[in-house]
Amino acid sequence: MRRVVRFSRSAIKETFTIVENKKKVANERGRKQEVNPTLDPMRALSALAICGSGAFASLATWVINNRDRVADMPLGEIAAASKVSETTVFRFARQLGFSGYREMRVALAELRGIAHGQKLSEEWMSASHNDPYSAIINNTINVHSEILRNTAVLTDPIALRSAVTFIQNARVINVFGFGSSTGPVVDLYQRLIRFGYVASNYSDPHVLTAVTANPPAGSLFFGISFSGQSKDVVDVLASANRQGLPSVLITSHPDSAAAQLANVVLHSAPAGAVGGSETVGTRISQLTMIEMICTGLALEHPRKNEFLRNAAVIEREIEKKRVAEKLPTPTENLHRIR
Repeated sequence: MRRVVRFSRSAIKETFTIVENKKKVANERGRKQEVNPTLDPMRALSALAICGSGAFASLATWVINNRDRVADMPLGEIAAASKVSETTVFRFARQLGFSGYREMRVALAELRGIAHGQKLSEEWMSASHNDPYSAIINNTINVHSEILRNTAVLTDPIALRSAVTFIQNARVINVFGFGSSTGPVVDLYQRLIRFGYVASNYSDPHVLTAVTANPPAGSLFFGISFSGQSKDVVDVLASANRQGLPSVLITSHPDSAAAQLANVVLHSAPAGAVGGSETVGTRISQLTMIEMICTGLALEHPRKNEFLRNAAVIEREIEKKRVAEKLPTPTENLHRIR
């Protein structure tokens, strides 16, 4: 049975007032609204359903009743299902405080993942599993499984194909990212090297500044950033644009400053933690996208047979660097010394 969450009327009106004031301030300044990470989507929806009027109020009620489905529905589909226009759905998302429908959909997907994890944790504990670490294991696996499902929903096949094409046509591929994005950056770089592409990876903004100042012709800049708001990432993409060089970005915030500059944006799933902070789930989503890209590169490799042979050669060379499967025991080593 679905748990019904009730908010006091005063709290709902207060939230509605915050959203309205926030919208007015953003419009007066003539810039895109920024989402308040502390704003509860369900509370904002409830405020609009009770205090709103017309199509917005009925649409808010419909979204609340179908919140698990909405996260998987594109704009046109939700418009048809709720019997309103696509323009109304977009304006509805802006009314809630989001920059657009996609951002609202991401927030609902993240909320669904959190609720799903909490529900599974409660069920696990209620089934006489009194060990909290058992609940942690179960909860973590299920939340990250939900993040993978969200990645499948959010990934645009056209954008994925475009990213593969950009890599195929590039003479030099510069993969970059900073902080916690360094791991996925190195992973993509190593995979590209195995494919035979000329690639480099950068996690030092000073070195990257020197590279972007005078890149060779045919360079591609491939960035990975959870927030898409890192100044170093934005500077690299802006420089690539000025020089007419293509760029690809993996980010969990498709409306971020960096996403506005990249030629191709791949939307990784948001974090599965309260407040939208980064978690290991973010890395899982990013690495899954890298796997998709590499699978596409393998399928469309112009010299597929040669590539497979080279991959086998590389694997044999790597095998030489590994230790033997059975290591001598301390007793055997002692006998050898004697």
